[in-house]
Amino acid sequence: MRKTKFIITIVISLIGMLHVALTPMLHGATPTVADIWFASFGLMLMFLAFLNYTLMNVAQNPTKLFVLGHIANVLTALMVAVLLTLALYPHIILILVLLVVETVLLLHTHLTATPSVARAAQRG
Repeated sequence: MRKTKFIITIVISLIGMLHVALTPMLHGATPTVADIWFASFGLMLMFLAFLNYTLMNVAQNPTKLFVLGHIANVLTALMVAVLLTLALYPHIILILVLLVVETVLLLHTHLTATPSVARAAQRG
């Protein structure tokens, strides 16, 4: 499962890099506000991939960092879902599927790594 999360993170990062690299080619030399939003979406994907990579490789279990990562994943997935209602394209569907799968996998990892208070109380 760790390898799956890593591959998904790399793919999301590559899509973000491609997004930024294609901005000048697709939108011309003089950027508009729409062009900047297009490029910033790619930057956001790269930042999210970096955050998820950090969450996967953290040695301890800092709950605050995990909460920030989960919030970032959920908000990004929601934003892409809203974008999908406006522009139904296969690459946007792919990004949404990757984000949802990565969010679920990271939540599963965090929940299985952090025993609940109720389970700890039953043992003690």
